[in-house]
Amino acid sequence: MKSILPIIGLLALAGCTPAAPIASATATTPSPSAEAQRVAERLDAYFTPLADAGDFSGAIRVRLEDGSIVTRHYGYADIASKTQHGAGTRYGLGSVTKSVTAVTLLGLASEGVVDLDAPMANHFPAFAGRSQATVRDVLLHRAGLPRDFPADHDPVATPASAWLVADPQRLGPVGKRAYSNVGYALIAEAIEAVSGQSYAEAAKRIALDPAGLLDAEISPRAQDAARAATPYMVGPSAQVALAPPLQAPEVGGSGLVATLDDLARWADFLASGAHPQLFEGERALGSINLREDGEGARLSLQGTLPGYGANAMVWTGDRRAIAFAGNLFGLPMMDMEQRLVAVIGEGPLPDPRPSPAVVDPGDAHRSLIGRYAHSSYGAITIAEEKGCTCLMLTLVDLGDAFTFYLGPLGDGALHARATDDLIWRADDGQVMTAPRSDRGSATPLTPLS
Repeated sequence: MKSILPIIGLLALAGCTPAAPIASATATTPSPSAEAQRVAERLDAYFTPLADAGDFSGAIRVRLEDGSIVTRHYGYADIASKTQHGAGTRYGLGSVTKSVTAVTLLGLASEGVVDLDAPMANHFPAFAGRSQATVRDVLLHRAGLPRDFPADHDPVATPASAWLVADPQRLGPVGKRAYSNVGYALIAEAIEAVSGQSYAEAAKRIALDPAGLLDAEISPRAQDAARAATPYMVGPSAQVALAPPLQAPEVGGSGLVATLDDLARWADFLASGAHPQLFEGERALGSINLREDGEGARLSLQGTLPGYGANAMVWTGDRRAIAFAGNLFGLPMMDMEQRLVAVIGEGPLPDPRPSPAVVDPGDAHRSLIGRYAHSSYGAITIAEEKGCTCLMLTLVDLGDAFTFYLGPLGDGALHARATDDLIWRADDGQVMTAPRSDRGSATPLTPLS
């Protein structure tokens, strides 16, 4: 990781002022270059079929090596009103917030009010004798903390520190890496304690304002922020998406709401080397990723919430960058970085594989209702959602936030639109599942009582 730092510090930000986004049907500059036209055409060829099928909605911004900007919009910021995505549309950026939290904490460390290698017990005395985790351990997801709060958790009534000490099992052993949104909520609480400001105020002063984010804020529920795109989960069609499941309000691990251009600015700021301490260890702080592959070295950010997703990448050897923000949680969000890199590249355009058309659920589909053991996801349930006569798949071990629409197909199978898997009953009565692209690799679902 250290070998990439000098390249990050050399990233030239001059001339990278974002251009105003435009409608997806037109070019993004008055006289677009051949490269800008190529990228715009490839983006449209790939993402338009997905948007038409109800698999994708959001905005994409690409900065080319010559500094020109290509911006495309797909789907709707709000389906009911047919409001399109625009320059002022804001999105919940999910775990991108963790990099804001890390930068804010580093700023406070430079002010001398916090030590990253001191025990968390210095800030939360109730941790004494229960957890040896340092501040850095929490930042690096190795403090032995749970991944998420329960859906009904109230962070105002019960702050993260109080919730953790209420049950001794919530403070696990330090050392093993285990992703934790709870940990970053704890860091946000520590920020408030040492700064004398709310987390939102401290983040604005130390991170957002210096980075030049003009239209960003911290909001515990992204959909409540002004001009926020309405969040959706994939449903039967582009016209009928589903409301996401309720999730506990949260800051620190998520909470950043911003426009697409501000997301791009934030990635540029991180890649500029403004805070080299982020990259000093074996892993970057703030859930920032540094990757190197055939496309070169790049810094990348990723975040998802029920109904929202965001990615940002900045190549560290040239001026290329990509930012995406969307409001429809479905399969493309699962591996959006790889898709974007492939789509704007020089190779053959990948097949977008939009979801197949659905039919009304029938007896064959309802016969699959039940609880099963899945070889990859653990316990799952298939149940009928009475409000929309939909069949829904829930990944039980991951919580209600991981509940997805199952599209009934004409052959009696169910299509999990968020994972592109099929579920069906074989001739021998066994319930099977396989990727839509490879039914031959089918594995059985074991019924659970």
